[in-house]
Amino acid sequence: MAEPDNKLAIVLGNAKNAIQEIDDISELLKVRASAGGYEEAWKKYYQTSGFGFEQMFAGWEVKVRSEKRMGEMLEGMDLAKGGEQYHSTGNSVQPVVDKLEDLGITKTQSHRYQQLSQIDDDKFDKKIEELRGSFREPTTKEVISLYRNIQKQNKPIIVPEDIKSEIKQGDFRELIKELPDNSVDLVLTDPPYPKEFLHLFCDLARESARVLKPGGFLVSYSGHFNLPQIYEMFGEYLEYYWTIALYHKGPTGISWPVNMYNRWKPILIYQKLPKKMQETRIEDVIESPVRDKTMHEWGQSVEPFVKLIETFSKPDDIVVDPFMGAGVVAEACAKTKRNFKGYEIDKKYFDIVADRIAGEK
Repeated sequence: MAEPDNKLAIVLGNAKNAIQEIDDISELLKVRASAGGYEEAWKKYYQTSGFGFEQMFAGWEVKVRSEKRMGEMLEGMDLAKGGEQYHSTGNSVQPVVDKLEDLGITKTQSHRYQQLSQIDDDKFDKKIEELRGSFREPTTKEVISLYRNIQKQNKPIIVPEDIKSEIKQGDFRELIKELPDNSVDLVLTDPPYPKEFLHLFCDLARESARVLKPGGFLVSYSGHFNLPQIYEMFGEYLEYYWTIALYHKGPTGISWPVNMYNRWKPILIYQKLPKKMQETRIEDVIESPVRDKTMHEWGQSVEPFVKLIETFSKPDDIVVDPFMGAGVVAEACAKTKRNFKGYEIDKKYFDIVADRIAGEK
């Protein structure tokens, strides 16, 4: 087996400290590549002979620690806009690059590395030692799962004392009956998009038309495939106001039936008559950070909901989310001092929201 290069030989002895001192992404990529080859070579030996686990693990540890370090550096770099001459990282100054591909990093890798960078160093080290002690072949996926668990635990919904946040588990079509006519300022939600749930958009529009105050808004995320039907359903009960484009940063999926990269999502704005303008002017393209899937497989980031709430309601207003999920609208309402009522049919996700709200008290 070939000896590891000098860079890898240095970091193998004290991976944590040595890697933290590297402040050039191109150097980290070389370390990662060398460590990956070292790991793979020892893995074959370990799998056939049962010896060499420590060497294999050392290669993997260097690789994953270099990924975490790259994530820390990538967080501070705006690769979408560019425009500046230099970017300071630690004690060095690097030329700014406009695209991830200029660094030799894919969007998926960047996303994963930045997730690793969010893990507290002590928790990260503890996970490394746990994997080492298990004598199982380590994977970065196992460390990423730590990030997701931490995100779940560290995102309480802090409700201001003078704001009410009420949640109930069950079918919104039944639970929303408790709300009086003309009692809600804003319905803000993200319903499920698959075709088998299409009928729920009709129920959403009908109930929104009843509970909204005159001039109140229904603001709903939507997928693309059933959009014509949804426009028709909403238009039967409410007045069309506008469509906003939610632009997704970070990794994006492919809509295979139409061979399209799906980079944006429609946000439908409808209003209960009489029609009147919202007071806050807003652009009709909202940029969303990387979608937050840590608590729900269809999860969205909270920032766009904050902007929508601030645009289409006022402090102390009542906001309703009939498809609460893991509580992103509840979180946005707490941040903006709006009263919140939420319904969630899936007990697993209802319990997540209940824990997030109770955990902060």
